[in-house]
Amino acid sequence: MFTYGARWSTSIYENTYVKEGGSWKIASMHVYPRMKTDYAKGWARDAQPYTLESQLNSDSTGKDGKAAIWRTGFASPTNKATKPYAWSGTDAQDAPARGINPGSDGDYNPNNSNTQIFDPAFLKVDTDKVFETAQKHGGEKILTADANTPINYRLAWDRNTSKLVWHVTYGDGKLRLEVDATSGAFIRVLK
Repeated sequence: MFTYGARWSTSIYENTYVKEGGSWKIASMHVYPRMKTDYAKGWARDAQPYTLESQLNSDSTGKDGKAAIWRTGFASPTNKATKPYAWSGTDAQDAPARGINPGSDGDYNPNNSNTQIFDPAFLKVDTDKVFETAQKHGGEKILTADANTPINYRLAWDRNTSKLVWHVTYGDGKLRLEVDATSGAFIRVLK
């Protein structure tokens, strides 16, 4: 049963538009929820994300910046805890159940570089555009050589540069690079 109320949520929207009588209208809208929680009674009111990562499976290998499974982690400085979630948009046998699946709470340490929280407002560039940028900086060459090379996307805050960064990995590290998640600009190839 669905109940209405204030919620925190993260979704991907894939829309198509049509121009009718000089006005643009939505022709179709597909919403792929990644996370949701009740605003007032949610896990923690001060929770912010610290990571978002695609997960490879038999249904999805990261081509075109798309993935059928996403894992995210939130941290609450007040509760000194982390909470992972997995979103699955597939019924494949090697995937978690379709929908949003919460994990078990963990400990939060603000000094841990792997759990640096960030304001989601910094996220302006999604993985389809990140894929395009990665292709221009070595990815196209790799996929030409082996079209079945999987691609992984991980979003995290870089406390050294104070930037939100997409980390893109082709295969088992054939190519690793970074893209600015706010501007979409190529940052660097990692050695």
